[in-house]
Amino acid sequence: MQAAKDLVYDRTLRAKESIQGHPLDYKQAMATFSAKAVGNFRYLAVITPWRQRELDRLDRYWRQGFKTAWRINVSNDEERPGQSHEELVMHLQRGADCGSGCPLVE
Repeated sequence: MQAAKDLVYDRTLRAKESIQGHPLDYKQAMATFSAKAVGNFRYLAVITPWRQRELDRLDRYWRQGFKTAWRINVSNDEERPGQSHEELVMHLQRGADCGSGCPLVE
């Protein structure tokens, strides 16, 4: 099961790297990151039990990826003009909502 988790972490980081310096607008970049990173998690979440600390690590990676999509400086949380923190949180929550396929937390 650890190999599946490592695969999710690796694909999440690669998804983030794939949108760094992208020419897309933030909505397209968020959709691209979400399809790659969140999609991998959803696929494996059904068969892989996750501990809370592992989900926290994944949450950090997702936040970095969505901030990259929004072109927010990840190190100091500087927001894009016109984009509120609440909007970013809403997108993160929507991406984390996995419905009936949510993982079991040990």
